[in-house]
Amino acid sequence: MCWCWAQDLVTVSGKELVTMPGTFAKWYAELGGEVDYMGKPAQVVYDTAMEMAGVDDKATVVAVGDSLEHDVRVPLVPSSPSPATRC
Repeated sequence: MCWCWAQDLVTVSGKELVTMPGTFAKWYAELGGEVDYMGKPAQVVYDTAMEMAGVDDKATVVAVGDSLEHDVRVPLVPSSPSPATRC
């Protein structure tokens, strides 16, 4: 079992792309390992934020981030399993 709290695949540092924990979790999953993801874009993050804000209707929410891959990939899709939650 692998727990991945930061799903970013890469980040920019100066003029370089630096490998982030999400890359290692992705590789582990591709090798057949089980990965539990937490943090964006795991559905639990968006569900919890909506509950804390008292919002029931996902159609009234906009998710904003700087990366489609790890900020906005799966949030707010009604009744769909989140591929970010389990690999």
